[in-house]
Amino acid sequence: MKALIGLIIGIFFLLLGALFTGANDTLVNFDYLLGDFDWPVSYLLLSAFAAGMVIALLLLLPVYLRWKSEKMQLQRKLKLQHKELDNLRVLPVQNNL
Repeated sequence: MKALIGLIIGIFFLLLGALFTGANDTLVNFDYLLGDFDWPVSYLLLSAFAAGMVIALLLLLPVYLRWKSEKMQLQRKLKLQHKELDNLRVLPVQNNL
């Protein structure tokens, strides 16, 4: 079900991108440090968006890896605590009154 919803959303955005590209076909001159070239506005905007996403993912990667490492440490600690609790449940209760 999740895959179907993801597929529908992906197709929607693909169609939206095609409409956006068709509506913005005006050529603009893009000047950069090493030269310049003419590209449609839609390609420039989409490439800027893609570059921003890649930069954001690269900046968030260390945070994600730290969270993943912390999660693994906490799971290991929880497993040890469950094992200790199971061992304590097996011990007989001593009444020293």
